[in-house]
Amino acid sequence: MTTSEMSIELQGISKQFKGTQALHKIHAAFEAGSIHGLLGRNGAGKTTLLNIMAGYDLANQGSVVIDGTVLKDQQRLIQQICYVRETEKPWEEYKLKKLLTFFKLNTPNWDEEYAMALMSRYQLNPNKKYSQLSRGMKSLFGAIRGLASRSPITFFDEPVLGLDAAMRQMFYDDLLEDYTKHPRTILISTHLIDESEQLFEYITFIHQGQIMLQGATDAILQRGLTLSGRKEAVERAIQGKQVLHTEQLGGHVGVLLWDVPEEEQRAWQQSGLDVGSASLQKLFVHLTAQSQHAKGGHQ
Repeated sequence: MTTSEMSIELQGISKQFKGTQALHKIHAAFEAGSIHGLLGRNGAGKTTLLNIMAGYDLANQGSVVIDGTVLKDQQRLIQQICYVRETEKPWEEYKLKKLLTFFKLNTPNWDEEYAMALMSRYQLNPNKKYSQLSRGMKSLFGAIRGLASRSPITFFDEPVLGLDAAMRQMFYDDLLEDYTKHPRTILISTHLIDESEQLFEYITFIHQGQIMLQGATDAILQRGLTLSGRKEAVERAIQGKQVLHTEQLGGHVGVLLWDVPEEEQRAWQQSGLDVGSASLQKLFVHLTAQSQHAKGGHQ
């Protein structure tokens, strides 16, 4: 492991706001030198968790551990983290060129040449104030800060808000290209699961302030599958199985399943049923929906 690849461990993180439990005893580990996706519904606790992991806020209980050292009050470690938030109100009255100078002075691994190349690529005027930027332009400026920081740990909270599909893909391409050249630990929180799935080596689902699921993206995808065919045959096949979702059209039924042994999947295929892969977004939507229903729908 190099200094550009730092691991993160969360040990029992809890956070309350005025009697509301935002995070509850979170234990999680984020592999060094990898791109991680942090996925959760609105209000799940994603931003609260990122604030704590970046040293912007303190947990009521628990610790953030970076490469074996507790983050709290460790300025040396905090300087190794770049946290790109949705928006930055303190920047509103500053010109972009002033903010870039500030980043250069306060970011140990800042790449000025790369930052200016991205300013040109994204067509941002350095003489404009941050407050004059559109929602999408603010996202692009945040992307420049995160990419050019070359920080060993980089967090992006909803990094493509306000961007059209072409600009979102440009950001994804730039992130992957720079990550390949300069490996680091990257954590991205996003609602655009289908299009950002390509980025993630590891996935963490957070739901109602708790970690619901964490693992390698491929391993999680392998646990889900779709099964479709004639209603009677499908209903016989799924008895005793964990069914996340069902759709019916006439006499044809399609189901989304979780954790079915491979030998059973092969037997279904041999019997004429259609077995397919499940998308990460569908798994996320229906796993969290099932969990919420089981808890009575309370937030």
